[in-house]
Amino acid sequence: TDSMLYSKLETVTEHKIQTNIYQKIIEFGLTAVKNIKSNAIAIVRQKYGHIQLLGSGSGQPNRLISTELALSKARNVLTTEFDGDLSELEAYILTEKNNAVLVSDAFFPFADNIELAAKSGIKHIVQPGGSIRDKSVIKACNQLGISMIFTHVRHFRH
Repeated sequence: TDSMLYSKLETVTEHKIQTNIYQKIIEFGLTAVKNIKSNAIAIVRQKYGHIQLLGSGSGQPNRLISTELALSKARNVLTTEFDGDLSELEAYILTEKNNAVLVSDAFFPFADNIELAAKSGIKHIVQPGGSIRDKSVIKACNQLGISMIFTHVRHFRH
């Protein structure tokens, strides 16, 4: 059974995330991906004191497609909730994604997911780690200004 969210929250990048501030968000994201069909990606944030699932991608043949779906859904939610001047929409979406956390149920085997997340504005990623390519994924995060946390617990649901 998949009974624990993480064994520890280990920051593995040069860029840090304040786990004391983001812990509830991370735990919510881990709970979401643990209950979503793999390859699960969740994008979560806290706004006005409430934690929200902005977007998710799941059940795809690879993690990159799930990441694309989650990012697209998050963008749709942020566009729908925005009620300001349309000339400020892109800045709003970027700010919200900068403060969101992307959570994965299993490790990232390649840096392509990291590059896609960074291009979309994501600054924080949580994943179990454990890939033989962890070093290249961490290097990509460091180059792109992204913080990454390893949980050391995989939530691969089929």
